[in-house]
Amino acid sequence: MSTNLVAKLGIQIVASSVTMTLGILCENYKVIAAEIPQHEEPVTEKITQNTPADTEEKEADIEINVIEKLLNEPVFSPFRQEGTVKDSTRPIYVITGEEMAAQGARTIREALKFLPGILGDGTVGTEVNALSGQLIRGSNTSQVLILLDGRPINNAGSGGFDLSEFTTNNIQRIEVLPGGGSTLYGSDAIGGVINIITRRPTEKITTEAKVNIGAYGLNQQSIQNSGKKGDISWVVGYNRTQAENNYPFSIPEANFSGTRRNNDALYNNFNVKLEADLGKRNTLSFSTLYLNKEQGTPGGVPIPFPVNGQGFFNSLTDRNRKYTDQVLTDLTWNSKLGGGNNSLLTARVYGDFLNTRFDPSGSSRFETNQTSYGIQTTHSWNFAKNQSLVYGFDYRTVNVRNTSFSYSTNRETLNYDNDINQGALFAKYEVALIPSLTVNLGLRQDFSTLVNGSVTSPSVGTKFAVSDSTTLRANYIKNFRVPTIANLFNVNPSNIGNPELKPERGDSFDIQ
Repeated sequence: MSTNLVAKLGIQIVASSVTMTLGILCENYKVIAAEIPQHEEPVTEKITQNTPADTEEKEADIEINVIEKLLNEPVFSPFRQEGTVKDSTRPIYVITGEEMAAQGARTIREALKFLPGILGDGTVGTEVNALSGQLIRGSNTSQVLILLDGRPINNAGSGGFDLSEFTTNNIQRIEVLPGGGSTLYGSDAIGGVINIITRRPTEKITTEAKVNIGAYGLNQQSIQNSGKKGDISWVVGYNRTQAENNYPFSIPEANFSGTRRNNDALYNNFNVKLEADLGKRNTLSFSTLYLNKEQGTPGGVPIPFPVNGQGFFNSLTDRNRKYTDQVLTDLTWNSKLGGGNNSLLTARVYGDFLNTRFDPSGSSRFETNQTSYGIQTTHSWNFAKNQSLVYGFDYRTVNVRNTSFSYSTNRETLNYDNDINQGALFAKYEVALIPSLTVNLGLRQDFSTLVNGSVTSPSVGTKFAVSDSTTLRANYIKNFRVPTIANLFNVNPSNIGNPELKPERGDSFDIQ
């Protein structure tokens, strides 16, 4: 059988690390080589000089091309269907896989750190494994909704999701929608929405392997295989990241100087995505991620002044450990309705299993287990040349169990073991009144098993193109957040819950 093979090898040296990438594209198996001819004839060199007008024209062309590329970036989050940045009435940031590679971002937390108005590092550390607290426009972590390919994955026990768990090797892009998003996505979207889009299969069979070695024990390897054969396509990958993070540091306020201890981390992440073409108008896809991380939690240096101030009660710990195991799985069916491409029905079922265990100094253990199942159905319909409608139904049921175990007494204490069931109906209508003026109206009604859990979330947005280079945008959204299970039902004396808590409400305004 005839074969083709194209191989590329690149080595990059940056700061304190060496990165080596090997990519192999396989269609057949024959090696293709090209010889570069050597010219013996003298070559006449022609030197031209650009005038200032030529230079300005080229710079203008480059600027136009860059802006056009940014505006035409595909996005999903503002519409709950595929669109582009320029079509959105909402402000949105997009970080592509190429940009993450250029940054050297190893996790999604690191990829977010250059965005304006977003503190992806939270308030704890800067290592690859540091806890990621997504703070957007002053909101806290539990007020930011995290989506994986458009579905919620927030921890219903304590809120938020640690984005340092996601390594970037399987990420196609990250979409950040500041300013809320409850009309389309429901609870937790007061401060904004972060949507993680995973890689789609490639048409050609592609294998990509990477090795990254750096200072303080950084050792990272990843491999991704993607391709298509007949009606079946796939992406399969693995990432292993290890770091000691044993760097020297000092805190003059505490008269301290030393080396960071018990700050190591080990990731083992797997990803699988399978897609099947069921005829020309239907596709079925299965996706699963396994995120595993073990890390040390070194504590903090005590700060003596001010007495009883922030840092006063800190302590360095040599044996505290944290373990996480996350399985995120979904099955999605897409069907083009009618005879054209203006009507798409999407149905998804998903199941997530999250486990976090914290062992402080071997004296006790705290463990949280979350199981969630959900359904999403969405119909995107462009029923006229200048009008579209997106509507659907969401349902999610979550159980969270949190326990404390004492090794000295060999006794387990149940802090909470409770469920929350949430369902919603939503719709968003958009119309181009004239080619330069677009208006959209949205409405969502959420229902919950919690007392006072039913919430209505309206929205309105508009976009007016003043010229080819200037667009005005304005939006209003009513957002909400259901209390976490820990907020409601925790019986631990250090953080007792209140089952009478009502959902948080918020109003978001954007003018650009």
